[in-house]
Amino acid sequence: MKVIYKITYPTREQKSDFTIRKEIIWESEAASNEEVTQMEMMG
Repeated sequence: MKVIYKITYPTREQKSDFTIRKEIIWESEAASNEEVTQMEMMG
């Protein structure tokens, strides 16, 4: 499975109590590496 995801880190003001977020933007069972690269560039 191919997955494109975004990881979001907190800003400096929130460093004392924060959550790191991993958001799956796109996934595919059958995509080629070229298709994944195209999707990353569009994101």
